[in-house]
Amino acid sequence: MKNLSSKEKNEKFFLTDPIYRISGITIQYYYTCHRELWFHLHYFDPIEEHHHLSIGRIIHEQSYKKMSKRTINIGTSVVDIITKQKSTIIISEIKKSSKFLEPSKKQLLYYLLLLKRQGIKAQGILRIPKEKKNYRLKLTPDVEKELVNTEQEILRIAKFPRPPPIVTRPYCKSCAYLEICEA
Repeated sequence: MKNLSSKEKNEKFFLTDPIYRISGITIQYYYTCHRELWFHLHYFDPIEEHHHLSIGRIIHEQSYKKMSKRTINIGTSVVDIITKQKSTIIISEIKKSSKFLEPSKKQLLYYLLLLKRQGIKAQGILRIPKEKKNYRLKLTPDVEKELVNTEQEILRIAKFPRPPPIVTRPYCKSCAYLEICEA
């Protein structure tokens, strides 16, 4: 059997490992921070007890109690709420704030793309209960093309042998990957 170089091993792992799938959170990380994305792709998972993650879980559990809601998994992605209004399937993503509004929208749009690939047409609502804001989203051909390109970019970043360089942003201090990122 041929000995694989580290580059070949890295490519083989990310391109053929059946466990590896791009998820909604992967898409969000791509639009937030490529270094955070790299850590996620290489199975560095943030501490479950990180207070920002805990607050997000509490908001998710406490919000929309009156709404009949179900959670659904699409591959490795977890959709917060799936409902039906008349004949339209609505999927919702709940966020604690609009701080990462655009990356959060891309995450939700990616869920719509995953459903479309399975022959399911749906619409999305990004819900930010603390701010009393809802954003209705539909998958357009342009957004679909962008997300397909994003998948390719994510696979390219996954092949990096080391994380991309640090790009300091205002939200770095609250990142769940802060300690490993700055190591």
